[in-house]
Amino acid sequence: MVRSVRRDVPSPRGPGRAILVTLLVLVLLAVAVDLGARFVAERWLEDRIQETLALETRPDLDVGGFPFLVEFARGEFEDVDVTLRDLRVQGLHLDEVTIGLRNVAFDRADVIAGRPGSVRVRRGAATVEMNEPTLNALLRDQGAPVTVELLGPQVRATARIEAGGEAATATTVGTLALEGTTLVFDPGEVSVDGAFGVPPAALAFGLDLPPLFPGLTYEDVRVREAVLALRANLDDTVLDLG
Repeated sequence: MVRSVRRDVPSPRGPGRAILVTLLVLVLLAVAVDLGARFVAERWLEDRIQETLALETRPDLDVGGFPFLVEFARGEFEDVDVTLRDLRVQGLHLDEVTIGLRNVAFDRADVIAGRPGSVRVRRGAATVEMNEPTLNALLRDQGAPVTVELLGPQVRATARIEAGGEAATATTVGTLALEGTTLVFDPGEVSVDGAFGVPPAALAFGLDLPPLFPGLTYEDVRVREAVLALRANLDDTVLDLG
């Protein structure tokens, strides 16, 4: 017959157990303080961005890095990611703006006091997205007499042209490019539903793009099906926030 042998594992008692409990409490307390400090910093950035851009709702914002208290003590966030939806800037409606900021220096006193301040961004990038209705509304606002379809990567532009008492519908397919802060459409060959010809220049247009922040530089434009995406640079930028 085989007899089982039961061994009782003694639980820590006395000073050893007290030390373990104390360490556990300290760890939990440190985590709680770290999370609390992160919450305060994220709320400060959300408030400042909301006020600066006159947003109706808070932006979606996340401050990365761990432990956060170390970042706060040195006055620099490792990374900050921001998503803005249904944004209006200088009368322009933008469907979505995503911003990624790296090495963001700030004044700790501004965060603690919850007051307006500025941050210095070492590296940063933004993507601005507009859909077809948004882009066509912008064209109307700036007086461009065309309607566009985002085919990806090309763009179809249509316009109603009048000449000599007659009217015709002109259509062309072309490309979009950036020239500084202007979005420029380069039309291709034009087809006309009418009795007269229309030169490509009649369907060309340029759209002025407002800066989201001082120091933002538009770098590239991409056209997908029904979506226009602009990429911008925010390297070595100082952002004044609310």
